This record gives sequence, structure tokens and C-alpha cells, in this order.
Amino acid sequence: MKSFIFNPSEKWFKGEIILRYNLKTLLKLILFIIILPFAVLYYLGKALWQSACWLGKNLWQGICWLGRKLWPVICGLGLLLLAFWIWLKGLFRKKAKPAEDPQTATSDRRRNWMWLLILLLLLLGGILTWRSCTSKNNADEPSAAPAQVYDNSFDRVIVARAYLDGVQTTVSKDCPRALVGFKFINNQPVKDFNFTGMTYEQAIQVVAEDWKPLVVDNLSADVKLSEQQMAVVTLVAMRMGKNGFPRSTFLQKVNEGDFDAAGKWLLLQKKNGEIRKVGEEPTQYFYMLKLLWNNQLQIDDLLDLPMFSYRALPLDSLYHADGSCNFNEHIQQMLKKGNFTTPRTALEL
Repeated sequence: MKSFIFNPSEKWFKGEIILRYNLKTLLKLILFIIILPFAVLYYLGKALWQSACWLGKNLWQGICWLGRKLWPVICGLGLLLLAFWIWLKGLFRKKAKPAEDPQTATSDRRRNWMWLLILLLLLLGGILTWRSCTSKNNADEPSAAPAQVYDNSFDRVIVARAYLDGVQTTVSKDCPRALVGFKFINNQPVKDFNFTGMTYEQAIQVVAEDWKPLVVDNLSADVKLSEQQMAVVTLVAMRMGKNGFPRSTFLQKVNEGDFDAAGKWLLLQKKNGEIRKVGEEPTQYFYMLKLLWNNQLQIDDLLDLPMFSYRALPLDSLYHADGSCNFNEHIQQMLKKGNFTTPRTALEL
């Protein structure tokens, strides 16, 4: 309550102003004032942390790239410069001191041994760094044998199928839990397979060998695929089936080695090659396969995403005007939300 005196045109008025507060609104305002600084600090800290992680990851990738591409050259030049510097230093020392006593000569030899030891340690560290970088890179590089790459990549297929198609609790008492994402194995229901007495690895091998002819026999022996690419090819074969996959334009482009064009043909086609009109789920499904094929998303990243989370993606936000995949921050956050458990938990990895 506030008293006042007002004097318009030399006439005095006296009265009171009464302010009525809405306690609920006032409480919201106070909470907003309290929470706002913490929210700003949280999102600022999150942004700084993500930036630091991104910077660290890319810096390490840059160091590994230097190790793979330029390290032998840098190491060789460094050794040459170091050897030239040691030779030049010794040359000037000899000219400056034509006669040395035994104690000085012994001290010089010790210093030379120290330089040699440092040189060997630098060389050893360089070799270890180069090998650690190249070994990781070689694991992702395409292999010459599609059959071997297929065998090595099937664990990734399991993870991707768990995320894309889900993992139920049981299909039958004899069917391993981790295989129920495979509703059909080459058009035969999973529950019709006899898995009695098999370990998980043995059951996975049954599934892998069952799909192997469809994938490997239709791939050119000359095509070189990474494990992730092979996993995507396998997923496409499973989705298209034994009739659709061999005649698909996607497979044709893969065998031609035109991987960019192959990514554009990750879709369903009719028998005559026409593009089939599909609904919401196939559109979202093949969008995820394109992300994996283009390395915009790694299969290992699917381990910690809720299963089926891609089903909440709006269709009008999946692609840019030029047809390329839209994988912005908003979509990445949507993929992290969902009511289902993650493949890591479902597969007990």
C-alpha cells in the first residue's frame, strides 16, 4: 500500500494505491530469477565441455593423420638435422680446443652417449606413436576379402538390428534373447531354428552363415568395404530380402565402387527398378541406413541410443533440399530420447 498526494491545476488530491500480488506468479518469478543463472552456467558448461571434447577428438585425429602420413618424413628430417647438429658441434669443438685433457674427453664422450640415448628414445616414441595411429586406422580400412569383412562386421549388424528393430524378451524358450531382433532369417521365422544347447556365439554364427550367401555371393570380389559399410550392406540385404537385394541399384553401385551414388539408392524399388512409394517407417529406416553409410553416424553410437528412437523423427526434417541427409543438433538430441532401453542394455554388452 502506497500513499500519495496529487496536485493537478493547483487542486490537491489525497489517496492510496493498493497493489495486489499474485503469489503464484511471484513465486514463479522468484524461481526464474534463481534458476536462470544456474541454467546459463549449465548450458555454458555443457557447450564448453562438448567443444573441448570435439577439439580434443579432432586434434587427436589430426595427430594420428600426421603420424600416418608425415611422421616418417618428419622423423627422417629430424634425425638428419640432429646428426648434422652433433657433427657441426663436434667440428667447432675440435677447432676451438686442439688439445684436451683426458677428463674433458671422458666428459665429452658421456655427453655424446646422452645425446645418442635421447635420440634412440625419440625414435622409439615416434615408432610407437606411428604404429598406434596406423593400427587403429587399418582396423577401419577396407579389406580385400568381402567374406572376411562380413565375418568381422556381423557383431555390428547385431547392434544395428537391435536398435532398428528392437530386442524382445523371448520368442521361444530355445531362441537366444539377442537373436529376436531377427524376426526372419532368410524368410524363415527365427523360432523355427533349433538353438538348443548353443552358446550365444554359436547362435550368432548360425544367423551369420545363413545370411552370408545372399550378401557375399552378390558382391564383387574386387569391391573393398570397411566393416561399417559391410554391416550396412548386410542390413540392406536383410531389409530388401533375397529377391530385392540382388536386383537393387544400390548393390549395382556398390559393385561399381561408386559409394556416393550407392548411398543415394538406399531405398526400396519395384521389380522394374522404379522407386517404390513407402510410408513413414521405411523412410525413417533408410534414413538411418544412409547416416551409417555416409559415416555421419557410427554403429557403435547406436549402443547407447534408445531402441526405435528414430521412429520419432519428423519426415519433413530428414533431408535437405539437395537430397542430402539432415543430421543437425536437433535430430541428434531427438535420437537420444525414447521409452525403450538401449541395445547395450538389451544385449547385455
